Amino acid sequence: MKGIAKFHFFFTNRIVVFVLVILLSFTVCSQSLNKIVKVADDAFESGNYYGAMVSYKKALNMSTVPKIAYSYALACMYNHDYKNAKIWFRYVVSNDKDNYPLSMFYLAEVEKSMGDYQQAMESYRKFLKKGEDKNSYHAKKAEHELIACENAFYLKLNPVGFDIKKISTNVNTVYSEYGISDIGDSVLLFSSFRPDDKNAQNFFSTLFKSQYQEDVFQKWEVLDSTINKSNYHAANPAFSNKTGTLYFCLSEMVDGKALSGIYQSVYSEGQWTNPARLPEPVNIPGTASLQPSVAELPDKELLLFVSNREGGIGKLDIWYCEIKNDGTFGPAFNMAANTNDMDESTRYFVEMKSAVNTIDDDITPFYDPLDSTLYFSSTWHNNMGGFDIFKIKGDFKKWGDPMNMGYPLNTSDNELYYYITSKHSRAYFTSNRPESDFFSNERCCNDIYYYDLPKIINEEEEQEKVLVVLENELKKLIPLTLYFHNDEPNPRTRDTVTQLNYETTFNSYVAMVEEYKTEYSAGVKKNMKEEAVQNIENFFKEEVNKGYSDLTNFSLLLEQLLPEGRIIELTIKGYASPLHATDYNVNLSKRRINSLVNYYKEYKNGLFIQYIDNGQLSFTEETYGEDEAAVEISDDLKDTRNSVYSPAAAFERKIRLIAVDVTR
Repeated sequence: MKGIAKFHFFFTNRIVVFVLVILLSFTVCSQSLNKIVKVADDAFESGNYYGAMVSYKKALNMSTVPKIAYSYALACMYNHDYKNAKIWFRYVVSNDKDNYPLSMFYLAEVEKSMGDYQQAMESYRKFLKKGEDKNSYHAKKAEHELIACENAFYLKLNPVGFDIKKISTNVNTVYSEYGISDIGDSVLLFSSFRPDDKNAQNFFSTLFKSQYQEDVFQKWEVLDSTINKSNYHAANPAFSNKTGTLYFCLSEMVDGKALSGIYQSVYSEGQWTNPARLPEPVNIPGTASLQPSVAELPDKELLLFVSNREGGIGKLDIWYCEIKNDGTFGPAFNMAANTNDMDESTRYFVEMKSAVNTIDDDITPFYDPLDSTLYFSSTWHNNMGGFDIFKIKGDFKKWGDPMNMGYPLNTSDNELYYYITSKHSRAYFTSNRPESDFFSNERCCNDIYYYDLPKIINEEEEQEKVLVVLENELKKLIPLTLYFHNDEPNPRTRDTVTQLNYETTFNSYVAMVEEYKTEYSAGVKKNMKEEAVQNIENFFKEEVNKGYSDLTNFSLLLEQLLPEGRIIELTIKGYASPLHATDYNVNLSKRRINSLVNYYKEYKNGLFIQYIDNGQLSFTEETYGEDEAAVEISDDLKDTRNSVYSPAAAFERKIRLIAVDVTR
């Protein structure tokens, strides 16, 4: 008994020690995790989304609880790391969408920002189906975005003839450049958010200048130490050529938060005066005043700016006030203010037929008096994703309707800070599109872009530019892959032609998705059925449906190019799975190619027939049968699960537009 008692005591104490070690480790890890999350939360709260993203990522490596995943996804979204934001919003949607109901909404926002408009629309619809209050901001936004996504398709297929260029590395860096102004067309003023020279861990926004000489931007220089104060963020320059006054933003970091306001400095006798904070009504305690811009009207000078002050109708609204001759400022007016109770002199500034400001963010205003047009960026109206640049004609008495500036100036990324130089020779804007340089992740950082404004509008040249953009969009869709059900069209025949067109075979194919799920999941282990069903859903969504969507967009582009005299040759390659003999598969591939030719002959009641008949639209066939089918694909007629219904087999049953040749 004593031996047994000793063994029991020893074994029990081993368990106690083990449990204590585990609890101690867990406590240490929890404390470490909590500290990391606290650092991330503080960074997020202060607007340091990059710092928050890095810290949340560390926390995720320790724990993938939905709370941390959701916070990390938000930080990624605000830092424009859409790829990781999408992954982790999907994770939250799959694991805890009830506690984080906005995860589906933000997933849709990210998908739209990535240009995946169809998937975004599906996610917005799913969010609305959950019964969100119809009067809430997110419900209104989701309903609006369904329309905006459809409009984005139209904008992308009808590009505007902008010859957009990126400024050289004498101005742009791997960090963010934004907020543009100029002095007499010869000096470019801009902001840049980059590491502090003394401490690379600290990022500050600083005002820079670049001389423009002989069509070349010179290497950037810090504007002036008087304006760029130590430990302050300086941004958003707006220069008045009339008075020599520079308006800009200064922000001081206090307790991790930026206290921002609009300041002014005057260039006099070769130097800038000390920055002076503008009084009310421009700066109001407890609110932000940002992004100043000067509008030089024939008889008045206005200061336009952005603020979240009381009296607005959205998050950030555009406001403005008169700059009087004595340097004081008149009352500030919201661009969407109600004018019913205002006297005639006040109404001059604010009467509008339609609102510029919305329930969302409306920012970075610029008014061009030459063509009486206000330019601004908004996440509302009919945008393509993120912030788009809009224009609205008016003279501060009456206004037209906001109009999207179009693609490729606007994209699914952010386009901001539209600015036309003082001599009206060039237009600048800021974007985080993929062409921009970056230091952390693609789309994290803004660069400055521009295009030259035409001196004389030549309609033929403008039209040719549009056609070149359309040609490039057409070629971007290549290779374009279209899929078929087994032995379709016209099974059990050696014919090389068919009476069916691809649209008919596509509709029949997608109607079989439930059959595919049933057959492919039959006979597999219970824990594998869900994965088999998901694989089928993914194949139809990501391959079959996407192929037809690309074909629709491709055809819309052909509609615009062929009437302009373009000669277009399409090269189509046919494939088949190894289920039948080679000679049979060759004929089957020819039928599949012929179904696409029929599609174009029957498209919109024969719209393309005249171009097929006169040789403007022609087809070259490359038929391969099963020669290039993957060797691991089953060719067993009895094993239909793998030879017919598996995604691997279905992937081989296709035709592919592999080349498009466009001549003039």
